[in-house]
Amino acid sequence: DKIYSEIPHTERFTLVGQRWKALGEDARAPFADEAARLKAEFIQANPPKPKKPKKPLSAYMLYFKDQLSSDKIYSEIPHTERFTLVGQRWKALGEDARAPFADEAARLKAEFIQANPPKPKKPKKPLSAYMLYFKDQLSSDKIYSEI
Repeated sequence: DKIYSEIPHTERFTLVGQRWKALGEDARAPFADEAARLKAEFIQANPPKPKKPKKPLSAYMLYFKDQLSSDKIYSEIPHTERFTLVGQRWKALGEDARAPFADEAARLKAEFIQANPPKPKKPKKPLSAYMLYFKDQLSSDKIYSEI
């Protein structure tokens, strides 16, 4: 018959877990209702952030997508070989052949930047008194003279 507060935390948590598992649905219901209410309040107070828009495809990815959709032979070979073949073809292309993909990628990037302007960077937090002292100690030979 130990006093509850004298039982170590790990044993207390084990006991509570065992009691929870032994409870019936009726006994758990008030806790489940309260948890659902608290969750609803939390979600209302902290709505989910909107998903970030996807970045536009690069010139290589536009080429990759074009190659996979146009060639039927790619459907018969494993993914890793497909990707290798497309990469080899891309490397073999000259600047003239790459130009349409690069132009399209530049256009998509410009549209993306116009529709989603970059957010201003947050200013750095000022240093704490300890960090100012720390930098002062490291910048001088004070710390080394005391060792």
